[in-house]
Amino acid sequence: MEQGLGRASEEARRVLEGLWRDLGCPGRKDFYPVSYPKKLVRAAELQGWKVDGVDGLRASPSGAQKLGGCNVEKRLITYNSKAIGGNAGRRNFTIAHELGHALLGHPSDKCIGPDYDREKDDHDRMIYAVAALADPADAYKEREADIFARDLLMPAKAVLREFASLCPGGAGSALEHEEIVQELARFFEVSRAAMRRRISEVCFVTQH
Repeated sequence: MEQGLGRASEEARRVLEGLWRDLGCPGRKDFYPVSYPKKLVRAAELQGWKVDGVDGLRASPSGAQKLGGCNVEKRLITYNSKAIGGNAGRRNFTIAHELGHALLGHPSDKCIGPDYDREKDDHDRMIYAVAALADPADAYKEREADIFARDLLMPAKAVLREFASLCPGGAGSALEHEEIVQELARFFEVSRAAMRRRISEVCFVTQH
């Protein structure tokens, strides 16, 4: 657990537990993924937030294109359907990231979207201009929202279970075979970049 970020993980677990109570299975301990669109939207609704896709969002103060936002007064989470297109993984992570901002109490116009599910050399990183977040407090809020989204969409126990069923050879073996990462990303409905990073976090830590 990253220092000081446990609050985000605890909030994600609280949302998961609320969802599973709503679905009639409150005793779950491992948690299946909630990224399937109806479940993810339902998870937000149970917390009093609606989710809607919009055809474009206004740019952030830095000029970076925004993939999502949350309106406190309307209790509305939006995602930029035009920019995201048919990328279900990016859509799901954006919704979960914005829900994290909402529930952790730091919605802000400075929010420019999730960074966790991007490759280091991803060209799209340019539109985020994360470096523009000069205030460490703003950068911390973005990281908190990413942690919340990560734990909501890819719960550690669920990742370990599915990982073990597909790759008995271990995390190193999984990361060497893109098809395994792709299969897990498809199951959790997240991007391959997010899935690859989650495998490294959960499975390498567990094995060493």
